[in-house]
Amino acid sequence: MLLNCHAVRSYADLHGENRVNFLNPEALNALFVDPSAIMPAPSNGLSRDRLKRVRDYIETHLDDRLTLTDLAGVACLSPYHFSRSFKEAVGIGPQRYVMYRRLERAKTLIRRTNQPLAEIAQQVGLCDQSHLTSIFRRETGETPGRYHAALA
Repeated sequence: MLLNCHAVRSYADLHGENRVNFLNPEALNALFVDPSAIMPAPSNGLSRDRLKRVRDYIETHLDDRLTLTDLAGVACLSPYHFSRSFKEAVGIGPQRYVMYRRLERAKTLIRRTNQPLAEIAQQVGLCDQSHLTSIFRRETGETPGRYHAALA
């Protein structure tokens, strides 16, 4: 079937909307944009608001089991995208960041309280005193007991 170019002037003519001439080169250029012109600029990780939401969530739920899926949900991103964006924004991955925050909170509790290490471990979201001790030693080079003794 042959189409008469002069008969089909615009979609709008057929539907009674504003006129747009589809055979006009300027109109075609306006409809078909170079895809590279609309590509978003590469981001530098998470936006400030998303990063704040995630950090606040981590601090509030530090004693809970925090999964990558949970954190990604707070940021409204897929786990893969969130993990890459978080690492780009913070400099370390989300799971490593959570462990860092747990360790810092444990240090604070050791300094400020005389609670048993088993209770401190549970308050910072670790399984038990042994888990706290192994992570503490790996990251700081000393045990929590020696750390506490050095403060006294």
